[in-house]
Amino acid sequence: MRTFKHMMVALAMLFSASYAHACDNSYFELVSATDIGGGQYEFVVTFCAGGGPTGAEQGTYTWGVQLVGPATFASYPATLTSPQTGAVYIADYTFMYGPEYLIYDVLSYPGTGWGADWWTTTYGGWGPDGAYCTTFTIVTNGMPTQMILMGAEGAGVGVAPYGCNGNPEMEINFGLVADAGSTATICAGSSATLSASATGGTAPYTYSWSTGATTQNITVSPASNANYTVTVTDAMGNVDADVVNVIVHTLPTVSAGPDKLITKGYGATCVTLNGSATGVSAPYSYSWSNGSTSATPSVCPGTTTTYTLTVTDYNGCVVTDNTVVTVKDVRCGPSLNKVYVCRYGVTKCITQGQVVAHLNAGWVLGACWMRLDDETAMSENPIDIFPNPASQMADIVFVMPVDGIATIELYSLNGQRYDIPNATVQGMAGQEMVHELNVQDIPSGIYQVMVFTEDGQIMTDKLAVVR
Repeated sequence: MRTFKHMMVALAMLFSASYAHACDNSYFELVSATDIGGGQYEFVVTFCAGGGPTGAEQGTYTWGVQLVGPATFASYPATLTSPQTGAVYIADYTFMYGPEYLIYDVLSYPGTGWGADWWTTTYGGWGPDGAYCTTFTIVTNGMPTQMILMGAEGAGVGVAPYGCNGNPEMEINFGLVADAGSTATICAGSSATLSASATGGTAPYTYSWSTGATTQNITVSPASNANYTVTVTDAMGNVDADVVNVIVHTLPTVSAGPDKLITKGYGATCVTLNGSATGVSAPYSYSWSNGSTSATPSVCPGTTTTYTLTVTDYNGCVVTDNTVVTVKDVRCGPSLNKVYVCRYGVTKCITQGQVVAHLNAGWVLGACWMRLDDETAMSENPIDIFPNPASQMADIVFVMPVDGIATIELYSLNGQRYDIPNATVQGMAGQEMVHELNVQDIPSGIYQVMVFTEDGQIMTDKLAVVR
């Protein structure tokens, strides 16, 4: 983006003091142009009106200044007086032409004689020798790409269809200025759209970015702070360049905390979530998917629930993380007032008062088939077989996960199935089942014991048969 210093230098290079003759031997001079900040620019202009033997018969009647491009007049003298005749010219920039036109029309004639009371007399001499000048200051909102100064003897200003031959008296083209846009600020992992523009010079413009893009607008996703340069070329081959900065904010490190477990039927029914954020962009605001705005809210889900934490930092960057609260229903018994515990693949339904002693003995809460998120329970097999190895009889012990029927099957390691007498058993959820398996007629080897339940669970273990 152009800096104030940059614009001051640019303006100083855009023009030199120059003038042009109006059709009645009047002329204009642009004395100076200054960037005064706040998007405003100050121009000092001198207007000189002269008569002469081949010039205007009566003198200048109307004259003005036109702005071209994204600029309008902010301030200007309300009236200007002829230093020769005392004729008063009043400014009108809204009624006839619009806010980009500053027109001065003669308002009063203090002397006698129609022509003699305009800006000059017919005896003013030739050109500047007989000219009478005034210098005035105008301020614009925005920088014009071109300034047109004009004067006319009678019918209007020098913009078609008005003025002297319908032509302006002076055109000042301010040089080509490229603008890469304002500094962009993004969060790491996000994108910024950069929009270039150009003023001055001669349209159309072509754009070339340091990324290789040739469009006016580009999208960039830098990983760290970066600068991008746009080079603008106008239709006449003039070139200017500008640089825009993209500032990339580092994201905070966000954690929704470790997953939590609630055992429904024993212990606390609520847990505290442990959200946190660290980094260089504090303070942080917290928002959970349940509506809480605390970093560490208490939650009491009835079923397994995923909670999403959204953290917004000081720079407006947003990071999310998830945590899961698993709810395991460990209740059992006809009134659901007892508790399942599991050890070595064996599930028991015990009273509340027996739980502590069992936990101290190595049991874990929940039935073995629940696969609780506990290393002890996950490491145990839900089937017990003993003796193992066996040569005559083996007891297959398991706990019914649900009310219904379970089917026991036996396979060799090459997939051959062996029939088992009385392979179907029926029981209630939580009931420990013991099935006697006669292996006397089964060849020595390693076999896979599989228990299929009505709800689709499969419990397996290996059995070694020896002779």
